[in-house]
Amino acid sequence: TFNQLERILQHIPKPSLADIESISSQYGPSVLERAVSG
Repeated sequence: TFNQLERILQHIPKPSLADIESISSQYGPSVLERAVSG
């Protein structure tokens, strides 16, 4: 779930723009951007 992703991202370094762009999914990058921004 989105909550699980938020919890994981609290404990690892913030993904770079290159990391986010490297995800081979149209949905994945938007989820990560939303999770790391707030």
